[in-house]
Amino acid sequence: MTSKKPIAQHRFDTPYLSICCVTYNHVAFIRTAIEGFLRQETDFPVEVLIHDDCSTDGTREIVQFFADRHPNLIRLSLPDQNQYSRGIAIMSNLRSKARGAFIALCEGDDYWSDPTKLQKQVDYLRGHPECVITGHDYIGIYADGRTLSSEDQRRLFGASSMPNRDLTALELKTGAIMSRTCTRVFRNIVMDTPPEKDKVLGGDMFLSSLFGQHGSYHHVQGLAPSAYRVHDGGVWNGLSIERRQKEALNTFYWMYVYYQRIGDSEVAGILARRQSNLKRRIMRDRMIRRLHPVLSPARALWRRLYNCLSQSE
Repeated sequence: MTSKKPIAQHRFDTPYLSICCVTYNHVAFIRTAIEGFLRQETDFPVEVLIHDDCSTDGTREIVQFFADRHPNLIRLSLPDQNQYSRGIAIMSNLRSKARGAFIALCEGDDYWSDPTKLQKQVDYLRGHPECVITGHDYIGIYADGRTLSSEDQRRLFGASSMPNRDLTALELKTGAIMSRTCTRVFRNIVMDTPPEKDKVLGGDMFLSSLFGQHGSYHHVQGLAPSAYRVHDGGVWNGLSIERRQKEALNTFYWMYVYYQRIGDSEVAGILARRQSNLKRRIMRDRMIRRLHPVLSPARALWRRLYNCLSQSE
């Protein structure tokens, strides 16, 4: 490898790492995402693959501007028809075009803050062949730039949180939650895409499970957090907590079906238990929501009575 320098300064025939970025109507965000790519300093060559899914707000013009400035670095995918609306797995298709030994992901509305991110994650993977994927810390950012508070985090994402520790291969296979997509760097390995994965929304947990068949996850410490945008255009962010729970339950079911089919009874058994636990949680949360209109006035009345009694003493 050469000395470290900004990725736009490398000259190469074959990249060592591929950045995959999918964008759609991200005119307010995409420039920041691409600038985060260009700030990366590495001792290896990098290519940037950007798929614009027929944006109508000026996003395509911005990605074309950067591609014209860096023709040897940025490769564009510019379809004539919106691929998402046709049920096409856009990011999977983009990953299949990656030529690097490693892949980094970043959606067009997210961005990287640390210029050493790619170098440090690749360095770890180079030295640890048992590890297939790395991630690091992230922060949630609203469209106006405000950082999500802890309360916002719980309200939008529920009780689940991203890990700040390593995960074993078994934890990945059984549905452990990895860090956000915008933090991930992993080996460019050929993975089968089982038909069961097409039955779930998003498929991020299912993809993590497939990674677990090839190795473990390492959470890189000491990197500046990447930014995960929360805005109205996000598919997952627009779902209620209950809908997300139901989608997670559906994912556990189809992962269970998959592992049953391939004969991995250990993983299938763990997934069956996770289904049962999540079903109980959904029922409990539903009961709490139904009782809330009754319990809330009762609690308010009790507080008033308590205050009156306290003042009379």
